[in-house]
Amino acid sequence: MNNEFRIKRNSLIREMRDAGYSDKKIGIAYNLTTERIRQICNSLGSTINEERKDFFQNIISNIKKDIELNLCYEEIMNKYELKEANLTRIYFWARFYKMDLPIFLDFFIKKRNEIIINEFKKGKTAKEILNNKNKFLNGYFKIKGIGLIYSILAKNGVYRFPTVGKRCHGGYFENKEVLNKIKFLREKKNYTFGRISKYFSERNILTIGNKIFTPQNICSKYKKWIKQRYGKKSNKPGRS
Repeated sequence: MNNEFRIKRNSLIREMRDAGYSDKKIGIAYNLTTERIRQICNSLGSTINEERKDFFQNIISNIKKDIELNLCYEEIMNKYELKEANLTRIYFWARFYKMDLPIFLDFFIKKRNEIIINEFKKGKTAKEILNNKNKFLNGYFKIKGIGLIYSILAKNGVYRFPTVGKRCHGGYFENKEVLNKIKFLREKKNYTFGRISKYFSERNILTIGNKIFTPQNICSKYKKWIKQRYGKKSNKPGRS
């Protein structure tokens, strides 16, 4: 390749880059590697196209404002007609220009989880949270099942009844006062589990989950509590 042809080619490469073509596309056109295109352009004093630089700086700045204005993921993506592949380039230029842009996935997942936790603390059930129409709980980051909501709550140490033992640890999922009452009726009054169930029902005493006590439920909690507290099985026969 003679020197005149090389100068002309390099000049055309620089013009293509200044016009907004990527180094990869220019490399394909001239059968050169991306790195070689970058070397040629740098040697000619060609850097990032100013218009493209302004474009990315503006869109990054606007996205940061939109996040502060509480726009959700879908609203931002639709506003700028972005696809997920575009986000990689935006994050790259945000780092290049040292602009602090939060990672979309991390930011909106954290936002969604905060709303789930706050709603649960207000007394909403997992099912009610699942059907909530809040824009941050729907769309791309929508939770598909109740189990995932409980998983998010557990990972953040949020429980409806934090002072009660956990079933997964072999605990008794009930208030201590109720358990003491079961023990008293069972051992001192010689009540069957069926009679204890009727006793609670007549006095409108419900389980910690706001359900009616059944003989099977009482039997299970009583035996687990006795075993965990005293390290032995109940001496009473399992009558219902």
